[in-house]
Amino acid sequence: MSITICLSRTALAIAAFMLGLSNMSASDMQLSFTGTIDQSDVAAIPIGTQYSGYVMYQTPGTGCFTIGSDTGCSMSPSDVEVLNVGSYTFSILGSSVSNFSSVLEVEYHNPVSGDVFSAGVSTGSPSPISSNLTGFSPNFLYVQIAGPAGMLGSDGLPTSIDLSDVAPFGYGNATTGISVETFGGSQPYPFFSGNFSSLQFQSVPEPATGIMLGLAIAVLGLGRKYLNAARRDH
Repeated sequence: MSITICLSRTALAIAAFMLGLSNMSASDMQLSFTGTIDQSDVAAIPIGTQYSGYVMYQTPGTGCFTIGSDTGCSMSPSDVEVLNVGSYTFSILGSSVSNFSSVLEVEYHNPVSGDVFSAGVSTGSPSPISSNLTGFSPNFLYVQIAGPAGMLGSDGLPTSIDLSDVAPFGYGNATTGISVETFGGSQPYPFFSGNFSSLQFQSVPEPATGIMLGLAIAVLGLGRKYLNAARRDH
């Protein structure tokens, strides 16, 4: 019995250590959304088209700078933004854009626009934005939420967002929604935009963290196995 208890306690100690390591690991943050296109002059994407997507980024970010209430960061190589509109997909990979064309931007407690979080690309040609809509290669793709001061939990790239504070159509001089546009050629430039119908925000463990959690659970299971066997023997 004493040997089994010792093994069980060892398993608990190892599992606690692994869980501690996993908590120390950085996690990606993910903002997921759905919505409806409310403005469009792109024939393949009429008003009323449903869309969904997500923005995934790492904190605290790379190449960040702060000016007043504004914090801007470049997309890190593992950051990604995906927008699915009807049968079409538009996406940005942080590894495919320059530091000056991709941005994750936060306005924290701005006197005019409150709290704002935006992610996207505004760039020239050739565009790093992937598109499977023939003849439409956007140079501008942004996702943005805005609300009163307090929507974001802290300055810098958000690790917590009070989604109940998000203003559906914008706050102050900042809008809420998605916007996609292509530059060049004759004006007006083709574009579409939409408002959100749902938003979710969560921390997504990195693969290494998931493996660590799996090992911790396995170790705990091993400890329980030995303990249950000892109880049956006695």
